[in-house]
Amino acid sequence: MMRVLISRIVVSSLLLIGQIILASASIEDPCNFEVITDSCKVFNPDGPDKIQLTDGSTLFNMVAMSHQEADKLSQSILKRKIAIEEKNSSQYLKLKQRVVQVLSDISNEQMHPTFRFYVANNFTEFIEAVFDKKRSVKPDIELPWPPENPQANKLVSHREVASRFTALLRQEQAEQFQLIFDEMKSLQRLAQNSLEATANENLIRELPSGKKQLAEKYFEFAKKRVISLIRNGLDETSLSQADQRIVRKITSVKLIEFDPKSDLYEQECIPGLPNAFYRPHDNTVTLCPATYFLSESAIIQIVSHEIGHAISPCLSQFGTYEIVSSKLVKAVQGGQRRIIQEINSDSNKLRMFRLLIAINKQSNMTAFPFPLLAGDEAVQYFIRKEIIKPEIPGVSPQQYPFQNVSKCLAVKHGFRGVDDKELRRIASEVVKTRLEYREPNYDANKDERQIVDALSKYPGCLNPEQRESQTEEAIADWISSQVLADYLSGNPLKTSEERLGLVSVFAGHVCKQRFEAQKESAETVSSIFKNVVKDTVISSESHPPSKRRIEKIIFGHPQIRKAAGCKPLRDIACER
Repeated sequence: MMRVLISRIVVSSLLLIGQIILASASIEDPCNFEVITDSCKVFNPDGPDKIQLTDGSTLFNMVAMSHQEADKLSQSILKRKIAIEEKNSSQYLKLKQRVVQVLSDISNEQMHPTFRFYVANNFTEFIEAVFDKKRSVKPDIELPWPPENPQANKLVSHREVASRFTALLRQEQAEQFQLIFDEMKSLQRLAQNSLEATANENLIRELPSGKKQLAEKYFEFAKKRVISLIRNGLDETSLSQADQRIVRKITSVKLIEFDPKSDLYEQECIPGLPNAFYRPHDNTVTLCPATYFLSESAIIQIVSHEIGHAISPCLSQFGTYEIVSSKLVKAVQGGQRRIIQEINSDSNKLRMFRLLIAINKQSNMTAFPFPLLAGDEAVQYFIRKEIIKPEIPGVSPQQYPFQNVSKCLAVKHGFRGVDDKELRRIASEVVKTRLEYREPNYDANKDERQIVDALSKYPGCLNPEQRESQTEEAIADWISSQVLADYLSGNPLKTSEERLGLVSVFAGHVCKQRFEAQKESAETVSSIFKNVVKDTVISSESHPPSKRRIEKIIFGHPQIRKAAGCKPLRDIACER
C-alpha cells in the first residue's frame, strides 16, 4: 500500500477536467472507462496529489502518489522524520546503551574502535542492515570496512555486512542484537503510526463544514434503501424468516467516527487515500478522513458498499451476539477459575476468548464469524456460560436473498466465486501429496471428504490456493449500485467531471496499475517473471478488477446509465 504525504491542491489542474469534458462530448458512450478518465490522462503522474473539482469535491491522483513513491521522495521524508524521533527519544537512547554494552564485549582485535564507534552512532541503520530479512533487495551501505581494520569508508552489500558482523558474535550476543532489532522495529512502527495519525488529524481539521453530518445522512439513506431492496415490495409480516434476519442485521449496523489514535485503523486509513471498511467485530462502518473529500455520489457508493458487506454471502451466514461484559471480566480476573481451566485446555475456546476480550474493549455487540474461526462447539460453550448471548441468527446459503445475483455476477461478468468442483480438485491434490509421506494406514478417502466438508461448510468464506472469492466485493458493489440508482434518479450526473467523481477511487487504482506497467524499462527475463508474480497475486485477491467494477456493475446498472446521460446497454443487468 502507498504511504504518501498530501501536497497542496493545485487549482490549475482543473484544466484536465475540462479536457475530459471536451473529449467525451464526441464519444458515443460517456460511461466507458476510457472516456471517463480520458484514457487515464486525468491522472497525470507529474501533477498534484489532489485536484479540486468544481463541485468542491476532490480527485485523489493515485498515479502522482505512486510516481512520488517510486522516486522515494515521500518515503525519504517520512524516514527522516522517524529518524529524528528515534534519536531524540528515551527509548532509543536505552537501546543505544544496550548496543554499546554488547559491543564492549568484543575485543579490539576483532572489531576496530572506529568500526565500533560507527555501529554505536548509526545503530538503527546498521542493525537493520544486519538483521532485516529483506536486506538482499536493498542498496549497498557505506561504512568503515572491514570491521577489524577499516582503511576507509566503502560501499558494501547488506549481505556481506551481515555475514562478517554476525561471524564476530557469540550466540548470546547475536540473540541480544536480535532482541534490540525487534524492539527497534516496534518503536519505528509506533513512530510511523504517530506521524500517520497526525496526518489524518490534519485532514480531519481540513474537512468542509457539515461533511460528516452529510455522510451520516447518506449512511441512513443507504440503510433504508438496502432494507427496501431486501423487502422487495413486501411488508415486514410477509417477509421470510431469513429476510427478517437480514433486515435486522442491516438495522443494527452503525457508522462510527474515525479515531486517528486507535490502532484499529493502522492498515486501512493511509493518510491521503480515500477508504472505508466494515468491521464485523462490532458491526460498524468507518470512513477514513480522505473519503469525506470525495463527491457526494462517491460517498453514497462507498457507505452503501460497506453496509453491503454486513450481509455478504459469507458474513450473512453468521449471527450477532451480545458480549456479557460482567461475566467476561469476571472470567478474565480469575473469578471463575474452573472456566479459565476449561478455556486454557482447548485451543479453539482460548482463541475465541482472546477475541472476545479484544472486541469487548470497543463494543459489547459483535457480528464476528466465531464459528468459522473457533468452531460451533466453542461458540456454544460461551453461550452456555452466558458470556455471550445470541441476538440475530445467521442465514443459510440456501436462504440468502441475493443468490441469483451472486450467480449472475460470477457467470455473466466473471467475478470469481468458490466452485464445488474446484474445492474437490484441491482436496484431491492435497491428499495425493499427503500419500507421499503419511503413515501406511492413512485413510485418503476419509481425509479428502473431511477437506471438502470443511471448505464447503461456509461457502465463500475460505480461500483455497490463496485465490480468494470475489463474490463478497461484487455483491457489495451490486448492493451499492441499487442505492446509487435511487439517489441519482433525483441527482443526475450531468458532466464528465461528475461521472469521474463517482468512480474516481476505482479509476485511480486502474490508472495507477497502468502507469506502473508503462514506466517499466527494457524488460529482462527476471523483470518479466517478477511482474508475472505481482499480477498473479493481484488476480488472486478478493477485490475484483476495478475497471470491471466500474463498467459492469456501477455503469452497468440501467438507471445509473440513464442518470449519467448514457445509452442503455443491450446486456440485462443482474437482478434479484
